[in-house]
Amino acid sequence: MRLSVDARHENGNVTNEQIRGDKYNEQDNTNIKGKALYKFGDEGTVLLSISDSNQDQKGRWLVDKFGQSVENTDAQAYSVEVDYPINRKWKFKLISSFANEDLDNLNDYDNDENADTGVGQVYKNSKSIEQEFRFNYKGDQLSSLIDLYYSQGEGQEDTTLNDAYYGSFIGTALYINEEVSTTEKFSNATLFLNTDYFFNRQVNSYL
Repeated sequence: MRLSVDARHENGNVTNEQIRGDKYNEQDNTNIKGKALYKFGDEGTVLLSISDSNQDQKGRWLVDKFGQSVENTDAQAYSVEVDYPINRKWKFKLISSFANEDLDNLNDYDNDENADTGVGQVYKNSKSIEQEFRFNYKGDQLSSLIDLYYSQGEGQEDTTLNDAYYGSFIGTALYINEEVSTTEKFSNATLFLNTDYFFNRQVNSYL
């Protein structure tokens, strides 16, 4: 079993007297990774891997005057790998994985130092799964690989803009409010076959 943790904090290298002083571009990053290996039978193994990361950036926009995070990203990934020797010539491998990512972004589009107007928020989420089945054959003169792969995922993005100053018309200020939501989906499937045959073992050994 293996576990690693990496945490980093940066106070920032810019001083802005209007926006949180010397913490203008403060950020925090955390990464956690873990692996666990289980053995069964003579040569069979199961490997579990996990990872979790968080990135929090602050103070790059005027909206952060009140200490709000400007951009926050959370990502998780999980995978399972199974290796199993069926017999002396055949080996089987299974790989399953899942990934998830969230992004929350906050911007001040009108730069008026007011966190109640002109604030745009973008939220993104993406999820995906992958599945792979792999068979390997290795004989005296013949070796083959059969691989079946499938993946699917979905991504969503929501954008909100509140009371952003656009301009003025005949002395009247114009403000914009906007809400947009989009969703994307994908799926892929692949079947891969490869075979090598050695006609003359002695000639191939010299090559």
